[in-house]
Amino acid sequence: MHEYKIITLCGSIKFKDEFMKVQEKLTLDGNIVLAPNFFIV
Repeated sequence: MHEYKIITLCGSIKFKDEFMKVQEKLTLDGNIVLAPNFFIV
């Protein structure tokens, strides 16, 4: 059985691009990532 790390990202939404890059890398590394949800208007 594989145990996954659960990682929570938090911070200002003005860093949206950085959040997206970090979230992608951590997810591809096999982690479960919780991050702010950004809405495109």
